Amino acid sequence: MKKSLLWLVVLVLSISMVATFSLAGCKEEEVAVAEEEEAVVEEEAVVEEEEVVEEEEEEVELGPEVEITMLNYLDITSPEAKVWDATVEAFNAKYPNITLTIENSFGDAYHQKLAALAAAGDLPDVMFLWPSGRSLEFYKNELTEDLYPFLGADKDKYVHSAVAPQWDGKLHELPITAGTACHVLYVNTKILNDLGLSMPTTYEEFVAMVEPITAAGLYPILMPNKAAWVMQSCLFSALVGRICGQDWIDAVITEEAAFTDQEFVDSLALVADLYETGLLPPQSIQLEYGDAPNLFATGRSPFMIDGDWRVGALTPLLAEEEQADFELAVFPDIAGQKGVSGSTAGVASTGFGMKAGLTGDK
Repeated sequence: MKKSLLWLVVLVLSISMVATFSLAGCKEEEVAVAEEEEAVVEEEAVVEEEEVVEEEEEEVELGPEVEITMLNYLDITSPEAKVWDATVEAFNAKYPNITLTIENSFGDAYHQKLAALAAAGDLPDVMFLWPSGRSLEFYKNELTEDLYPFLGADKDKYVHSAVAPQWDGKLHELPITAGTACHVLYVNTKILNDLGLSMPTTYEEFVAMVEPITAAGLYPILMPNKAAWVMQSCLFSALVGRICGQDWIDAVITEEAAFTDQEFVDSLALVADLYETGLLPPQSIQLEYGDAPNLFATGRSPFMIDGDWRVGALTPLLAEEEQADFELAVFPDIAGQKGVSGSTAGVASTGFGMKAGLTGDK
């Protein structure tokens, strides 16, 4: 197939980047189990070392030499950048016939760059895309290739949600993971213990924690809210789901409900209350998105609100023994909520796609 080399880039890089979404440790008992399993693995490895003859690496049949351009969504100052560099290095070593010309960009700058390239008719061969929303105009204008023909029978090897149809029944980007939790409440349990506090189970209990946390010179919640998308994606989406409930969300999609309904108004009111009570300090509005992981890892707050993807930025900042003090949770229950207790908001994951209409060796 003419486009097999480009599909190879999309596939390999999508699979490899899954490595950035692992959390090294959570609860104490989970760490203990992990240590036991590790010991067993090490014992088995010693035995296998004597019995197994190293197999030759499968030989790759290289195609013609070709250059592929890529616009990648990456903060080059983040810990994930090292993982990305290692992934690209491994790819280059395995496929020396493919020259990857990569430009990294992040945040609003990425979206502006991609939109400008699309307007100029100069999209890169491979680009980082969203399942809908941010990338929808590219799909509507048929600027990206449908990836289903390249998956073929391998489609059945993927979790269904990872390869579910996107715009117009096509697969425009191959998700890095099966799904993304947009809202996660990151918790530093050591700080809570030091302050004599415990995880709040209700919003009222959460508000009551503001005074002891601020008295200790800490922020009640860290949320890098300068970029407009953070509030919508990482908090408000979960609040609407929790306060309004799934039935209301389904109804608003079919225009049987409206954003003037009391449930939605109550969701907006809760955001205002978060600032009025001090749970969300006003400084969060000026906090750049890349600043929060370092502040959280260095103990400036017991809580941080972000998406599950931020695990990759947080984990390398923590020593192995420190990781046991951090847990992932969600916003506590809200009085009168119609949504499920403990629920969060999620979407299909982001991933790589390729430009439509490529010909030749690409």
